[in-house]
Amino acid sequence: DLQQAALNADDPHAYLNGIYDYVKKQAIDSINWYLKRKGPVSFISKLLRFLAIIAATLGAVFPVLQGTDLITKVSWVPNNFSQYGYILLALAGGCVLLDKLFGFSSNWMRYMSTVMRLQTLLAQFEMDWAKLVFKSGSGSIDEEQQNKMIDCLSEFRLAVVKELQNETQKWIEEFRSNMAQLERYTDASKSPKRSGF
Repeated sequence: DLQQAALNADDPHAYLNGIYDYVKKQAIDSINWYLKRKGPVSFISKLLRFLAIIAATLGAVFPVLQGTDLITKVSWVPNNFSQYGYILLALAGGCVLLDKLFGFSSNWMRYMSTVMRLQTLLAQFEMDWAKLVFKSGSGSIDEEQQNKMIDCLSEFRLAVVKELQNETQKWIEEFRSNMAQLERYTDASKSPKRSGF
């Protein structure tokens, strides 16, 4: 880890390579964290959207089928068959609302966006580091080269932390917004219906 790398400060190559391994591992661990957690939210998001599409389609078709010979000839179909369409439409709306309130789709998109940005930062960092290593050669590293390499390591590490902070802040803002929206729905459902008289 970083503490072990710092113990080799007398050897600039080992010291800098130790820090390089540390910051790169931290970035890869962050990428893997998001990739691991995108699976469940992606599945739930797709499931809710699929159910919403099926329910909305059937909800729109049921009233159309009500007056057709296809339905009237079937003895077990109830007379109020078309009313089930409204239930299905409500179910479709509920699936979409559930996805929005719990943020399954938005979480998946935010995770993937963060992963892509982290991967871009990592790729750029690896190329910048390779250039610095090539310039330094295999001999001793002078102070100017050490400073450039430390700056490269520091900038990359801080860029990764900033991406994680930005993603967390977006999650907090979205969570607050969803909770406020849920409270509005709850308050609306609790408010008494006004009489038409």
